[in-house]
Amino acid sequence: MDHSLSYRKVNALSLPPGTLINEHYEVKKLMCRARLTEVYEVCDKRGDAKCVLKVLDINNGSFLVESSWLLKRRRDRGFPYLVEAFKSEIDGEKYNFIVTSHEGENWLELQKRNGNISIANTLRIGYRLFCLLDDMHQKGFVHRDIQFNNILFDLNYGGDIDIKLIDFEHTVLHTPAPESIRMTGWYRSLEVIEGKPFTVFDDYTSLVCLLMHCQNIRPFGNSWDTFLQLKRQFNNAPMAYFPEPKTEWIGRLYEEIKSQRTTGYNKSAIMEIFKNALEGVSPQSPISYTFTNGLFYID
Repeated sequence: MDHSLSYRKVNALSLPPGTLINEHYEVKKLMCRARLTEVYEVCDKRGDAKCVLKVLDINNGSFLVESSWLLKRRRDRGFPYLVEAFKSEIDGEKYNFIVTSHEGENWLELQKRNGNISIANTLRIGYRLFCLLDDMHQKGFVHRDIQFNNILFDLNYGGDIDIKLIDFEHTVLHTPAPESIRMTGWYRSLEVIEGKPFTVFDDYTSLVCLLMHCQNIRPFGNSWDTFLQLKRQFNNAPMAYFPEPKTEWIGRLYEEIKSQRTTGYNKSAIMEIFKNALEGVSPQSPISYTFTNGLFYID
């Protein structure tokens, strides 16, 4: 498959509220716009359900990848429900569309109003995301874009916080290891930035980077020009960046994942780190939060 970005770019959409797509979906608002997609909150007029509609270029091969993956996981916890995927025209231009259930608020938006997350909840969140990724990997796939924008939080009917993964346009089979596709960013692994084939350990390393960020451990900077250098420095002595005892488990997690690139995947060893991370805190315990003015705030 051609992984170049130019042929997949979405051009000139940003649909106004009230636009009707495929006779059923009324646009309520633009949720986000990226180089390759636009994402809208829509209302399904057949039952007034709130949904998420993703628009991709007609030539974007990831349409089949993402829609097929969501179809496989249609009723699985931790992933949005695929309502439908289709092709349609807008103003004479053909596009691909993926419609899923609306599953809450992404982690980036949550952080903007939430502030710092406690080390206990960082552990609980990390454990849940690790389990989702392990499940995905066991089914033969890698996500390849674990970042704050692609993780959702929502309250379930029982009053607990659920976490879901979204955005599977880069998802591929992990065997044989797929090539990296010009991926960079502070949350990427050193190996991916160096252009090495993508493995399950790169998904896990991205998760560790997010957990570090939650605890204000941010050694990679914000410049694409220095990510590689700073990643190499960190990789040479990761535990030096975790001087506080309460965050040492995050450093140990990084080191264990790094080691398993050579020794092979050992889920039990990673689970032990989560289990013994914080005295008196079970990683499986509910994520604690407060609820104010219709919004939840993670402690």
